[in-house]
Amino acid sequence: MKPMRNIVLGIVEHHGKILVYQSTSPDTGVSFCRPLGGGIEHGEYADQALKREFLEELGTEIEVLENLGVIEEVFLWNGELAHQVFFLYRIRLLDPQFYSDNHFPVLDDSITALWKPLKDFHRGERLVPTGLLERISACGEAEPVLSPDQS
Repeated sequence: MKPMRNIVLGIVEHHGKILVYQSTSPDTGVSFCRPLGGGIEHGEYADQALKREFLEELGTEIEVLENLGVIEEVFLWNGELAHQVFFLYRIRLLDPQFYSDNHFPVLDDSITALWKPLKDFHRGERLVPTGLLERISACGEAEPVLSPDQS
C-alpha cells in the first residue's frame, strides 16, 4: 500500500486565466489540467514547499497571497489507488515575464506550463483536484500587483 501524499499547489491567475499544465490519465485516457506545485517534504511547511517547487519548476520566486484550504482526493493512477491531500495557495509570480508569455517549459519535468482560461473549466474541461474550480471561483480573481516599471 502506498502512503498518502501531501501536495502543495500554487494558484496563479491573470486576466481570467490560470497557470496549469496538461496531462492525461493513464487509466481513463481523460485529459486534465492541474496547477503547478509538488510534494511537501518531511519537516517542511506547505508554503515553504511551494516556494521551493516554483524555484525548481520555473526558476522564479513567488509571493504567497492567500491560503485556499485543503482538498483530499483518492483516485486511480497507473492501476493503483492514489491518496493525496492538496494544500492550496493563491500566489503571485515575482518575475513579470511569466505574465506575458503563453507557454513555458517546466525545468524539472518534461511538461509545459500554460495559461488556460478559467471559462474553459466552467465549460467542462477537467481541472484537478476535484473541487478546485469551485474553490477558486468562490474567492474571486487576485490580479498580480506589478510595480510601475513592470506594467
